[in-house]
Parts: sequence; C-alpha cells; structure tokens
Amino acid sequence: MKPRIFFQRLSILLLVSLLPAIKIVAQTLPPAPSPEPSAKPTPPSPTEYDLRWGIKIPLRDKVELNATLYLPKTKDGTPSRTPVVFTLTPYISDSY
Repeated sequence: MKPRIFFQRLSILLLVSLLPAIKIVAQTLPPAPSPEPSAKPTPPSPTEYDLRWGIKIPLRDKVELNATLYLPKTKDGTPSRTPVVFTLTPYISDSY
C-alpha cells in the first residue's frame, strides 16, 4: 500500500474514532442551581429566659461547683416544668 493512501485512511480512522469524544467534551452542562441559604434559627431573645449566674451546687466531698442556669420564663412568673440548660464549672461561672 502506498504511504499516502495509508496516512489518508489512518487520518480518517482517527477522525471518526475521536469524533464522539470531541462531541462529549464540547457539550456544556447547564448551570447548577445555586443552593438557597437555609434560614438560620434565631436565638431566643433575653426576655424569653431567666439567666441565673453563680449558682453554687454542693458535692459530697464539700466542693462547690458554679452553675449558670437558663430557665424558660412563663407569663405568670411561676417556675415552669420544662427542661433547663445549664453550664457547670468548678471555676467562677460569671466570667463567660
């Protein structure tokens, strides 16, 4: 076979075999929808809870722990029967 015909057939074969790959690369994907920012929960305002600093909690070994209590407020001012959140530390609790 003549070299010229060989290279023509080889170039046609390469072009035909690479055409699908070129077509795939040339396709562009539609832009992805931007995620909507989720609504951040708003922290309760200071009027919705009662904050008590420096509550001493005695232990059996005579050590006292300092606690900060976050108690939910009720409309009539009575103690509510709901869970409370507290932080507990052996150090002074009103420093943070």
